[in-house]
This record gives sequence, C-alpha cells and structure tokens, in this order.
Amino acid sequence: MNPAAQIRSPLGERVGKIPWYYLAAVGLLVIAAALRFYDLSGNDIYADEAAIAINSGDSLTSAIVNTRINNSSPILYPLLSWIIQKMESSAFSLRVVPAAASVLTVAALLWLLPRVGVSRPAALLAALLTTLSTAAVEYAQFAREYSIDTLVAVLLIAGLLGYLREGRKALLGAALLLAPLVQYGLVLFGGAVLLTGLLAGRDGDNSKPTVQGKGAAAYLTGLWNWLKRRLDLSGPAALFLAGSVSSYFLTLRHQAAGGGFAADSYLAAQYYSGGWDPVAILSFVVVRLGLMLNYHLPAVVLILTLITLGALLLASWSRR
Repeated sequence: MNPAAQIRSPLGERVGKIPWYYLAAVGLLVIAAALRFYDLSGNDIYADEAAIAINSGDSLTSAIVNTRINNSSPILYPLLSWIIQKMESSAFSLRVVPAAASVLTVAALLWLLPRVGVSRPAALLAALLTTLSTAAVEYAQFAREYSIDTLVAVLLIAGLLGYLREGRKALLGAALLLAPLVQYGLVLFGGAVLLTGLLAGRDGDNSKPTVQGKGAAAYLTGLWNWLKRRLDLSGPAALFLAGSVSSYFLTLRHQAAGGGFAADSYLAAQYYSGGWDPVAILSFVVVRLGLMLNYHLPAVVLILTLITLGALLLASWSRR
C-alpha cells in the first residue's frame, strides 16, 4: 500500500479523500473573491469614498477630527484608511479592506460556524447567500465600513455560539470590543448577543433561576445563584463596555451634537422626530425596518421570510 495513503490530516481524513464540504467551501471562496476583487479599481471614486479618503488623508489627528465633524461612522475604518493611504492612495487601495473583509465574511461562515455547532449544510447555505448577495458585492467594492461590520457581526454570532457550546470567550470578547468601533448599529447587536448569552446560559446549565422556598429572600437567593453561573460573561461584557465608551468619546458625542450628523440637512428624513408617541415610534421602526429588509430581499420573498421567521420564533418560544 502506498505509504502516503496512510497519512491523515489534522481533520482525520485520509490524504486524497477530501470531504465534499471542503471542496465546495474552497470553490465558494474562489467565487466570492472573484466577484469582490474583479475590476476593483475600475469605477470612479464616489462621493462618500472621496470623503473618507480626504478625511483620512492627512495626519492621524486630522483623521480623528474630520471623522468627528464630517462623517457618521466610528473611528476604526477611518484609521484603517489613514494607514493604507500612508502606503498608497488609489481606488484599489481604498477598496481593498472592504473587499477582503467581505471575502473573510464568507470564510468565517464556512469555517467558523461548523466549529461552533452549526451544521455544514446550513453554513454552506449562509455562505452561498452571502457570496451571491448583490448588496454584499456592491459594498465589498465600496470604500466604507459596511463590509467590515458584516464580518464583525458574523464573528459575534460565532463567538456567542462558541461560548454557549464550549465556554470559549476569546472570540466573543474580541468581537464585542471591536463592534462599537466599527459601526454604531453593532452596539445594538452586541447588546443582543450579551443578553442572549446571559439568558441562554452554557450547555448543561439551567437557564431559569431555581427558587427553593418561598418569599423574597428565597427568590433573591435563587436569582443570585443563577447570576453567579454567568459571571464568566463579565469579561466580554467589560470589553464591550470599553469599546462602547471609547467610541462615544472618540466620535459619537461629537457627531450627535445638534441632534445628530446631518440632521439639519440631507439626512433629516432619516431621523425620528415624533416625540414620545408610542404609535409614532412603532410606525417609524416598522417602516425603516421594512425598507432595510426590502433593500436585501424582493417584496414577495420578504413577506414569506417574515412569516416563516415569526412561526419559528413562536415555536422556539413555546419550547423555551
């Protein structure tokens, strides 16, 4: 027998017998990279891309100040743009980080999710949808932070699942630290990730407080015992708080002055201005959420998706 046939890879497969999943994953990564890097510098620099380049094209101090007064994003991507422009300033160099981040997003879906308990077919389907998403390809070739925040969102999901399954916290903590510095919307998502980890608990842990006896003292004791089993989330939570506070003092408090960035000009219609009216708040949230989802999905698919998601949530809730 050929000795090479007995050599096994770290994944336990014989050399020459590569599982179908890895062949499909490599093929999908090649397609994702081709779609995102094809003619990356072919289009002219758009206005928002030019603003990023100008804001980050001088000194580090000016990059921070310009982000505060001329931009609506946190500081991380402008800093990356500043570093890149110190080496080269071109359409390709401005767009290479978003393009690479978009490819890494597909790679994370393919390689990270199965390691934290997601089935390979589900991970492959998620990666396929991301690879072929028109919006994902569009923003991969656009010099803004949108592809990077997608990557961080996937890392947050993988970090959460890794914590729930095996108690690993390194990826979760790193992603929670980066999230507020990449995109403000990731603050909401990071908070949801922490809350999910708190409520769900790790595998084998009872996710509901156990109360022995009656009265307030028994209830508080049961609640404290429940919380103690989740104190290992304090590290990731502290990193998330550090990232949020840093982002607030570096950029957000300046951008939010006067009602918000461009609230008195071209972004005025995007801000809520209905006061504390619950109906107006709900209407604003529903309409804006619908517009966001419809950007990624045709109307018919969106409706079917929401119906299916609602049914799944009800079924999940009934099973706790």
